[in-house]
Amino acid sequence: MRARKDSPSINTMMKAALKKEPEVFGMALHVYADTFAHQGFSGIFSKENDIDSLKSKDVNLIKMLIYKALKKLNTYYPTYGHMQALALPDDPTARWEYLFDKTPDYLGRLNPKAGMAKSSRNNGPEYAEAFEKTAALLKSYLKKNPAYMKEEFNFDENLYAAFFKELGRKTDVGKREKSWRKFITANNLFDDGEGVPKYDSFKWIKEAFPGASKKGFDHYEISKTQFPSENFSETSWFKFITGVRWFREESIKSLAKNYGLEIPHPYPKRK
Repeated sequence: MRARKDSPSINTMMKAALKKEPEVFGMALHVYADTFAHQGFSGIFSKENDIDSLKSKDVNLIKMLIYKALKKLNTYYPTYGHMQALALPDDPTARWEYLFDKTPDYLGRLNPKAGMAKSSRNNGPEYAEAFEKTAALLKSYLKKNPAYMKEEFNFDENLYAAFFKELGRKTDVGKREKSWRKFITANNLFDDGEGVPKYDSFKWIKEAFPGASKKGFDHYEISKTQFPSENFSETSWFKFITGVRWFREESIKSLAKNYGLEIPHPYPKRK
């Protein structure tokens, strides 16, 4: 089951997400954007993700040679998500192409001329479309949930155009991130001009479980003696976990509604 950009399924889910908390809506928005970036790939281990003849001038030559050698040995690059396409789907300016098996039983390699198809990708236009539609969803969310919008906020079309240009700047990942952070800080897009906070993978865990240790967390260990915080249900971690559960349930309903696909559901019905 390959991802399709802006599909009926994801739009059904986004419509439901407009009524949810910001944490859940943000999670859904990430998935929505990924339908553009990850289109053509499945988000699980699947033969659909087994691609051939990957080509791109946006990948370092040495890295590409190593990739091809390991791919030929059928090792290191599993058929999980877009791993066999490296990070190309997540590069907003990348151009790339590959061959994929278009047959329903994945026997295309037995007859490559008839069973294999080429996909040529130019991420720029795809990301532009995703940017426009994501902005529209954000506007809809704030319109339906005015309590989350700052009173003094006014949508600036010039700032919007400048932000879009910045997001599409062609450079390496490190420089791109620094450039984005500088732009966001310079235009005061965060409260009190504090700039973009640095990512801390342990912050939410510490908030939810004050006694948790970073060492234990890095080894996926949470002691049985660690107690949740007094306001556990208000922590970002709790909202994230409940959001994941909601999103899973909603995705199952959406697939059934749009494609008639029924998936076994392990969760009991809520009262």
